[in-house]
Amino acid sequence: NFLGEISGSREIVVISGRCYEREAVPYKALDSLIDALSQYLTRLPAEQADALMPRDVLALARLFPVLRRVDAVAGARRFVLEIPDVHELRRRAFGALRELIARLADRKSVVFFIDDLHWGDLDSAALLGELLRPPDAPPLLLIATYRTEEAATSPLLKKLFSSPPSYDTREMKLDELSFEEARRLAAALLLDDGDGNEGAAEWIARESAGNPFFIDELARYTLAGETPQPGASGDPAATSPTQATLDEVIRARLSWAPPTARRLLEIVAVAGRPLDIA
Repeated sequence: NFLGEISGSREIVVISGRCYEREAVPYKALDSLIDALSQYLTRLPAEQADALMPRDVLALARLFPVLRRVDAVAGARRFVLEIPDVHELRRRAFGALRELIARLADRKSVVFFIDDLHWGDLDSAALLGELLRPPDAPPLLLIATYRTEEAATSPLLKKLFSSPPSYDTREMKLDELSFEEARRLAAALLLDDGDGNEGAAEWIARESAGNPFFIDELARYTLAGETPQPGASGDPAATSPTQATLDEVIRARLSWAPPTARRLLEIVAVAGRPLDIA
């Protein structure tokens, strides 16, 4: 993908993060992004990291404590005064992030990627707005994904879209595949030679509703060619390929897994965010 292609360049810095639906932290749209930024700064030689430090970096570290792990931040001899006023602290922290990105952009091309932006909060909207506002905004490519159906209810998206942006924007809408596109993808996954799996490809295109992930799963199920027996949990057996519904295919895939694997899947499914291997 695009980010993977540019990540190998020494002239480009790619910082990636994402929002989580049930995470309860301030600035949740940027929390993991700042975490990734702190890891990048930690890997830099000391003199390079020191050169990037903004005047009010310690104010920024008050908002994002993960930055204190960076030696250049922990040892910063900047204005260390306590700032009792919350609005003043926020103003300085926002300015510090803007300055840090500007200094980094003087040396490299900077790309920020935020996944699931629709789960962000109003604080994140304010910080993003400050980072991108003219004049003299740091040169930055910000790529963000969000679900269009969430645009009317997401506090962050409503704030960002409440007025025309003052910065250059491009919008790419990723709709579901058409029936014909889905059928062709299914046929390719089934290694269809034109006279064997046409019916299966059409069933997959119809049952998947154009979702590429479901197309892949339904193709795997079809190629397996099995009708599993009811599992230990009492799930009913699915019908044969090209007759099953998507729900039945999911239940069938679960019934193939041993009990320990099903238990792990249950934990992952309710966690709401990636988990450590341990």
